[in-house]
Parts: sequence; structure tokens; C-alpha cells
Amino acid sequence: MSDPEVKLVLIERITAMLSKLFGRKLKPKQIVALAEARAAEARTLGPAMKKLSDQGISAEYSGGELTLKAEAREHDPPLPAIAALDEASDLSTEQALLARGMQRQLISAARKERNFEGIVGEAVNQFSTDNGPVSDDPVDDDWATRFFSYAEDVSDREMQLIWARILTGEVRRPGSFSLRLLERLRTLSKKEAQTLQSLSPYVAEILPNGVLSGALFKTPNHDQHFRFDDLIILEEAGLANTSSRTLNIKSNTAQKTLLCKINSYAIVATPEEGVDISISVPHFSLTSEGFQLLRLARGRDTRASLEYIFQVAYLATSPKTKANVHQILKDDGLMVEFGPALFQSIGTDG
Repeated sequence: MSDPEVKLVLIERITAMLSKLFGRKLKPKQIVALAEARAAEARTLGPAMKKLSDQGISAEYSGGELTLKAEAREHDPPLPAIAALDEASDLSTEQALLARGMQRQLISAARKERNFEGIVGEAVNQFSTDNGPVSDDPVDDDWATRFFSYAEDVSDREMQLIWARILTGEVRRPGSFSLRLLERLRTLSKKEAQTLQSLSPYVAEILPNGVLSGALFKTPNHDQHFRFDDLIILEEAGLANTSSRTLNIKSNTAQKTLLCKINSYAIVATPEEGVDISISVPHFSLTSEGFQLLRLARGRDTRASLEYIFQVAYLATSPKTKANVHQILKDDGLMVEFGPALFQSIGTDG
């Protein structure tokens, strides 16, 4: 399918999902116009405003602001406490409580609707820019319900972008993001997200035991690139481990072996003829959820630290093995193509 056809399929899927869960249709626009957002807010507030009217309270909504008025009734008791809080108030105690409660609910509903539409709109926008395989499987109903229940409380723009990327990825390939990841993200603060993203230039993708993971290698001066205090913050958030681990790679082939990828660079090991590869490199690790979130938060223009990458290559050097740094030319998730070596550490016979 062409890119426009893929986008149409994805929009149809998210439309069907929203219709099934909430009985609503999504307008497939990349950006929701302000006028449409205001109209959506008015539709959301309409039923509640009618309920206020039935209670003798006049509710007027304009330009995002809600104004409440009510005429005092003869049988209503005086309101000294309420009047002290709002000298202009002429509501009875019961009416004032109802008015304030309804106003809080209306404001909360408008905020949640704005968050909901912002995340869905951004997800639709990402369908035009994100490439990748598209599965025929539908999104799990329980996952979708949990996602939107959490996402409607996300007001920060940067955090909304992460939630939108999760929705985009899950619609493309259902099962990509677990409920546990949603739980982590729900409690993740903006500061913790920024701390995680600050590690992006240094996090390597490794495949220990065939499982894609994130690693921060302990180079001789790694503390000049990332701070241990940041790892502690992320460990408390359930995103990293501060205990040191070792990446062990063994191979009985003299062919090139991909050790890791760090942003747009790959470190490749090539042993001398007839020599097995045996490499041990110490590192800190991200949890599965931390690694997934990093890949979502990582910007497209993330710059790798070549100094750090060269140091990792040096750590991977053994007496009979050369470790080379290559720039990645193509990576479709299955095959990696890279250019000529940018750096070569030469092992010595020993």
C-alpha cells in the first residue's frame, strides 16, 4: 500500500475504535481547528447546563468561560458563609453547592475533552510521518479503554506527544505496548521524562539473549556523559537499574558481529581468522518500560556522542578482535546496513 492508503487504513481503524468505545466519530484532520474544539466543548457542556437550568441556575458558556447566575428563592435559607466567599453571590446554600459542583465537573470535562482531542489529533498527524509495518489485528478493547482513561488527564504538551506516539504505534501493531507501560507512563512526571530523554545520546540498543534492551556502557569517563544521580531518579520511577551488569558476547564465526546500535551508529566486531569472539562490556541497563519510553521520547534529531561511542568500541576491543564504528545507512528492524568504518581499534597479539 502507498503511504496515503496506509494513513487512510490507520484513520479508519482509530475511527472504528473510538466509535466502539465512545460512540463517536473522528474527523481525520491533522489539526483540530479551534472553532471545532470550542464547539466540542459546548456539546460536552450542554447536558450539564440544562441540569443547572432545571435547578433555577442560569449557565452561560462563551469563549471557554462558564458564568453561573441564580435568583434566590423565598424559602431558601440565608447564605452568610457563601456570601463571605463571593460577595456577588446570590445563590442559596444548596444552589451554591450544586453550582460549584457542576462548575467543577464542567471545567474538568472540558479539560479532559481538550486533552483527549489533542492526543488523538496528534496521533492522526503522526500517521503521515511515521513509517513501519501495519498489522491486520485490531487494538484490544481493554487496552484502548485503559489508554483513554489515563490519557484524558494528560495536559502537558510534551507528554501528550508521547501518549500520541503510543496510540499510533499500538494502532499500527497491536500488542506493541503493554498495560504495564501505560501504568508507568501514567505516573511519570515531566521531569522524569526529561531525565530519561537526556540519556538518549548514550543509550545503546543491545540484544542479550535475543531480547532488545537499552544499555548505558561504563566507559572510563562515563560520568562526564551521564550522571549516576539521574539513574537513581529513573530507578525510583521503575525505568532503570543502577546495579552494574555485563554484556557478554560470544561467537564462533570470523564474520562481522553487530555488538550494539547507539542512535545512528553501529559498533561491529570482527575477530582475526580462526578466532572466536569473546567480549565482556560492563553497563547499566534500562528496564523494559524505560527502554520503550526512551524510544518514544527520543527525538528524530537526537545527536549521538561520537566520543562516547568510540570509548565503547575501545571497551569492546580484545587482543584478537577489532571493534569498528559505522554509520547506519538503513535499519528496518530486521536488517542493518552501514557504511565504512569511522573508527577502528586494532587488537594486539597476545
